[in-house]
Amino acid sequence: MKKRLVYIDYYRMIIILLMIQGHTLRALLNKDLKVGLWFKIHEYVHGVVAPGFLFLSGFLFFYTLKKKI
Repeated sequence: MKKRLVYIDYYRMIIILLMIQGHTLRALLNKDLKVGLWFKIHEYVHGVVAPGFLFLSGFLFFYTLKKKI
């Protein structure tokens, strides 16, 4: 049986939840509430999600290759 990397599952869960929350907030939030510091912080955090997926993909690709070599 293969050993799972639990921290990878947690990382994936956090990224997926941030993606769902970000898209939902952008779609349902009133235009008047999309101004201010808290929304800028939200946009920054939501902007980190896609690079987070890319980082995870690269890490797992390297991890898979390393185990086979």
